[in-house]
Amino acid sequence: IDLVGEPDKTLASGETAIFEITVRFDPNGEVDFTNRAFASGVDPLGRVIEDEDDEDLIVETGASLFVDKTVVGPVVEIAEGQTYQVDFEIEVVNDGVETLENITLMDLMADVNGVGVGQWLGAENIVVSNLVATDALFDYLDESFTGRDGNVDLLEPGLILESGEGGLISFSVQFDPTGEAVNMSDLFVNRAIGSANSTVTDTTVSDVGDAVIRLEPD
Repeated sequence: IDLVGEPDKTLASGETAIFEITVRFDPNGEVDFTNRAFASGVDPLGRVIEDEDDEDLIVETGASLFVDKTVVGPVVEIAEGQTYQVDFEIEVVNDGVETLENITLMDLMADVNGVGVGQWLGAENIVVSNLVATDALFDYLDESFTGRDGNVDLLEPGLILESGEGGLISFSVQFDPTGEAVNMSDLFVNRAIGSANSTVTDTTVSDVGDAVIRLEPD
């Protein structure tokens, strides 16, 4: 590729020319490449001056999904020693280099009776509210999510994430610790589970995000 394009282009002493070029290519399974640029010109005495420079390139490959669940702000006591509210935030990002599809995000909090499951076993009367999604997740938020059996999906079908794309989902949860957390910390741990498929290799990738709820005694 001739980047100059003008056969009579000149450079004065100390003058610099910078060229930027974007190249799209199929690595064909390879990951290590070396690209070389050649430059030549003719000085005032008619002598041909040449130089070249190499740049090594490593192509990053692979699909990856990032899921992180955190507690936002303090746990609020709604009814003394009985009911608490906690705000969660879940970040979902395609942190690989391949496009992802068939993306799911599940958060199983309670059974059909509102009693906690997993490490939420000491919680009862679990109620989800204030569901909000941002960025690429906005149009795919399942607003019917309750966190109970049969309705634990936070995302509706159809979401596709290009490399680097993602977003946040936030919501509030009220629950009754049934008195078991009054003298314990790190009692309640809640997990979000994400999965997706690469559109390039059909590889399935997944990740989990755990959030710890600490109820400190007065």
